[in-house]
Amino acid sequence: MNLLSILFSFYGKSEKSTKEVQHSFPDIDSVSRYFYNEEPTTGSNRISDKVWSDLDGDDLFVFADHTHSCPGKQLLYQSLRTLDKKNFITENEELIRYFDNNNWQMPIEKELTCLSHHDAYELASLFQQTQEVPSKTMQQLYRVCQLLPFALAALFLISNQTITLLLLLTAVILNVVLHYKHKYRLWRYLHAFPQFLTLLKVAFRLYKDSDLSRLSPDLGRHIQALKPLKRELQLFQLDTKLDSDAAIIVYVLIEILRIFFLLEPNALTKATNLLNSRQEDVEAVFLFVGKVDVLCSMATLRKDLPYYCRPESAEPKIIETKAIYHPLIPDCISNDFSNGHKSVILTGSNMSGKTAFIRTIAINMLTAQTLNLCFAKTFRAQPMPLFSSIHINDDLMNAKSYYLQEVLTVKEMIDASENGYPVLFLLDELFKGTNTTERIAAGKAILSALNSGNNIVLMATHDLELAELLHDEFDLYHFSEQIEQKELTFDYKLKSGIMTHRNAIRILELYGYPVSTVHEAYEIAGGNVQALVHKIRGLKLRQS
Repeated sequence: MNLLSILFSFYGKSEKSTKEVQHSFPDIDSVSRYFYNEEPTTGSNRISDKVWSDLDGDDLFVFADHTHSCPGKQLLYQSLRTLDKKNFITENEELIRYFDNNNWQMPIEKELTCLSHHDAYELASLFQQTQEVPSKTMQQLYRVCQLLPFALAALFLISNQTITLLLLLTAVILNVVLHYKHKYRLWRYLHAFPQFLTLLKVAFRLYKDSDLSRLSPDLGRHIQALKPLKRELQLFQLDTKLDSDAAIIVYVLIEILRIFFLLEPNALTKATNLLNSRQEDVEAVFLFVGKVDVLCSMATLRKDLPYYCRPESAEPKIIETKAIYHPLIPDCISNDFSNGHKSVILTGSNMSGKTAFIRTIAINMLTAQTLNLCFAKTFRAQPMPLFSSIHINDDLMNAKSYYLQEVLTVKEMIDASENGYPVLFLLDELFKGTNTTERIAAGKAILSALNSGNNIVLMATHDLELAELLHDEFDLYHFSEQIEQKELTFDYKLKSGIMTHRNAIRILELYGYPVSTVHEAYEIAGGNVQALVHKIRGLKLRQS
């Protein structure tokens, strides 16, 4: 009988299922700390804060998160924000199916829950940061002071001399000073050390399962290398067990012994020295537990979805998908989509679904590369990094206007488009912060530049004139609404071609704007707008 058989018989089949387990909203700052402190690996691309915000990344993480441990949450977050060809989720599909097809998932989750305490978020700091170690002089002083009170006490018992007693008292006072002076160093490890000991226990138990051990065949060697560190940390585990009123006397006695023999500074010095020399081993154990949790979480997520698919490869500049949906929109209307080797411009009125659809494609492109999962019946595309300009805000602290912020964001896109590898660009209403003539002129030039090579641009706009200017370079799609019996309704279905009618002024009329105001708006709208298109086309012909 393997470990999981024992665990399953212990926990029993009557325990709550994964779907019934209630999870509190995670502390995103703590979850993301591992990602921000981790050095990116060679060949990987990171999802920038801008793209993550534009795609509501934190909400996507919460939706995808069915982990049971803090290391699992941190590794899942890091996985969602790292586009890497060597993705451990993709490489372990067989293990995900193993979780999905048998009853071992529940006891594994019970083990992982041992690391669900908030303090376990501090584990990554043990290998991501170089630990502070006292100078060699201080280390020698600690060793001398550890033995000095004991030696002087023995000498006093033999000699019974006053000078020896005074020296003993002086040594004890010195140890009191050193003990409490060093407490600030211990404080930074007070949460991580007990969790590290728990991490070792959980990893050791999970590693006994032959299916899980394939995630890290060398884990036994790493655990063995950490045994000396484990011994040094046993002292600090006592603090977590002596937290009741009844144990206060025991705690005081132990504290006196720690001071008398200067146990803490010496143990902490040995522990930090060992940590600095064993950081690769600590990281290996952390990653093993985190991977088990993430793969278990993926099995649960897939069972909860109405449907999903695994991504398929496609030729360059192709995105093809059937029944794709946005996972964060309740009862989302699905759509079929194919870009036909072209970039895409989406037109339509407000609330019709343009921006939501762009996010839908982008989120699926992201999860295809990170979770080996798409929220669709089929999804075919080439792996691509993502750049976006959807949410732009003024940066008042750095005196940057909305327009300048957008200029800087789009400049990053222009630079990325020239790097020689295909990129997916996401834009919503390019250059909203400037006038119509220059917005359309600059938008046309920039979209043509971004569309170079095998790059794909997904652009949502109200500017029908911009879509007309780019109809040779871009595929045109639109979303539309219906006005029936003075009510505005949307079907959220993607339609081919450019939007053929405008309803913005009609909506003003529906909501009771003055008749004179509505009439004047209609007259202006039917005036010189088309002249702008002819002007830009004429400029283009003269330049050619």
